[in-house]
Amino acid sequence: LRALGIRPDMLVGIFVERSLDYVVGVLGILKAGGAYVPLDLHYPAARLQFLIADSGISMLLANQALPLDLAVSEITVVDLTADVIQHCARLNPDHSHHAEQLAYVIYTSGSTGQPKGVAVPHRGVVRLVCGQHYAAFDNRQRFLLLASTSFDAATFELWGPLLNGGVCVVFPERNPDFQRLETVIRQQTVTCLWLTAGLFNQIIDVRPSVLETVQQVLTGGEALSVSHVQKAKNQFPNLRLVNGYGPTESTTFACCYAIKPEDAFATG
Repeated sequence: LRALGIRPDMLVGIFVERSLDYVVGVLGILKAGGAYVPLDLHYPAARLQFLIADSGISMLLANQALPLDLAVSEITVVDLTADVIQHCARLNPDHSHHAEQLAYVIYTSGSTGQPKGVAVPHRGVVRLVCGQHYAAFDNRQRFLLLASTSFDAATFELWGPLLNGGVCVVFPERNPDFQRLETVIRQQTVTCLWLTAGLFNQIIDVRPSVLETVQQVLTGGEALSVSHVQKAKNQFPNLRLVNGYGPTESTTFACCYAIKPEDAFATG
């Protein structure tokens, strides 16, 4: 990437499914001094074309051939599976990032209009997962990377463990069924999950055993269901359950509240 001209604040697209290759690609972009723009493989072609054009990326990391409707002659495509990578130096490159330098650009859904690219600096990611107490961040934690790479929850799931000496467990399939989710959580001894409120409610209703071995669950995105929170707290009294809220512009969470066993909830 550096040999191809990557400079600080230069945006590099990453067109890779949630996988080890994705993690490697993101780390490579940042270590080279650039900022990453995640592009979900499963987005409609029109949205992907818009994201590529709007972000102005001139370079793209991929581990598979691009669809013909995304092939842009002005964009340099770097193949993560290419042999040339095997011949690169294995030492960490020198770098001098600063707090205001861009880490990534992620796009909003566009549900209220045209999608908007949110430029997140390094300090935003550090603020999210370093020196915080809303969740446990240490080398004993094993976070599950479950969200779409284009959803800012992935920021918490990826950097929460990697910036604190923990383990990032990458969920292998695109869409989890509850049995498979429970199997991966147990086999990989996952300690921390981030779940949308809707997915949390479904798990509590259909297969609460998914959470049986987990130590902490963060959930949000919309108002939580009181009845589902109460069921979870009754069934798993030792589970750390955190209600988190934050728009994309605030880097995943703007505020969090750890729900206590003695908390009383309005029922009206």
